[in-house]
Amino acid sequence: MGRAAAWALLCLLLLSLGGCTMGDGQETVYSFIEDHTAYPAVLAQMLPIHAREKSNRVFESLQSGVAEAFDVQALPALEGGVAAYWYPHYLSTVVIAVDRDRTETAIRGWRDLLSANETVGYAGLYPSEVQLAAVACGLEGEDFNLRGAADFLTKLRAVGHFDRSFDPAILICYDHQAVALKQAGRNLEIIVPEE
Repeated sequence: MGRAAAWALLCLLLLSLGGCTMGDGQETVYSFIEDHTAYPAVLAQMLPIHAREKSNRVFESLQSGVAEAFDVQALPALEGGVAAYWYPHYLSTVVIAVDRDRTETAIRGWRDLLSANETVGYAGLYPSEVQLAAVACGLEGEDFNLRGAADFLTKLRAVGHFDRSFDPAILICYDHQAVALKQAGRNLEIIVPEE
């Protein structure tokens, strides 16, 4: 997380030197509604803003602020004229985090989650498109569609091994979330799925 903060600081410093400042009406930074991330706090220390709001609708109010977005969201927004600029601040990888104080189950990849006989958790009302794409790419290869990931998660739910929280011993999450949970005291093994 320290490297991500350093990159964000460097990017923002370069932007400020280039004359890219927030104008009138641009006092809000919209960041993802996400638990266990330091990014909104890092932005709050670096940008001259008065309000910070969390939203799952990244571009809804872009005219009055700055929005955090994944590259797969930002690049089409630039092409479509919805956004004026996009600057990468950090990298994030979808991982499997296993709490080793709570389970000894061997996990190497996505397929192991089906045979683990353990509840798998994730935060939010539903997995993000990026999380679904990571699972689908791992299960199906480069020519994936999201159907494979949806079927996979449906199987987990059908056997009662699916939870919409970070409480279970096994989690599908972003690496920065796993690091934040680890820093908060959980004994997590962070696994980049072998697929």
